[in-house]
Amino acid sequence: MITGAHAILYSSDAEADRRFFREVLGFSHVDVGDGWLIFALPPAEVAVHPADEGGRHELFLMCDDIAAFVDEMARHGVACESAQGQAWGLLTHVTLPGGGTLGVYQPRHARPPSGPLSPRQHHLPAFGQKTDIQQDKELSPGGTVMTDPVLTRCGYRCDLCLAFAPNIAANPANREKLSDGWHKYYGFRIPPEQIVCDGCMAQDPRLIDQSCPVRPCVIEKGLDNCAQCEEYVCDRLAERLVTYEGVRERAGAPIPEDDYQCFIRPYENERRLEALRTG
Repeated sequence: MITGAHAILYSSDAEADRRFFREVLGFSHVDVGDGWLIFALPPAEVAVHPADEGGRHELFLMCDDIAAFVDEMARHGVACESAQGQAWGLLTHVTLPGGGTLGVYQPRHARPPSGPLSPRQHHLPAFGQKTDIQQDKELSPGGTVMTDPVLTRCGYRCDLCLAFAPNIAANPANREKLSDGWHKYYGFRIPPEQIVCDGCMAQDPRLIDQSCPVRPCVIEKGLDNCAQCEEYVCDRLAERLVTYEGVRERAGAPIPEDDYQCFIRPYENERRLEALRTG
């Protein structure tokens, strides 16, 4: 009957607070239109506390090391209160860019086991499994065709990539956009007229990178993807791992949401492969 939970934070600077959840906390998200982001949450729980009047709600995030969390926020220039010991945990409050505060604590209380309603973050099905539309089908960035996730051997998402053949067929003008975006964030440029890819799961595919060492290695070992390999992470894969944080550090500036969706999100393979290995 109940399939999940949706929490709302009200902010005087919603865009700044969305950047905090995306760039500092690293929460995965979808853009439901016009930059309106909805973030995935870690496994959650709800408690009912007695009060003189009902109708008030609070949201706290939890961590496993409050000192490490405060130190990490300091590295991002985010202010936190000194952690205070409570009977139920160690509590701090983060000052959000929009001026509000958010409680974060390291719990001391018992926690319920994750049940079937636990949210899923960064998880993709194994090859050959049918995807669940509520869990695995994400809103596509501009210029892509809505489809089930298509994972490459190294963990990229073909279906989200503007170069994927079905996306090129639907929006051929995106070749130039992609050529510029790859150059901006990864330092290489491919002529727009050469940009089209069938994906490395196809038979005899047209590939953007004909010299990729990962695909033949995975095929030779009889695997679906690098997450299944005993040598994970090998040197061949390591040089092709992409994280949002790494791209942002190289860019030296915040990344616009459209750029993230088109040029980074399709290639964030490290988190996907880790999820496959632990999921």
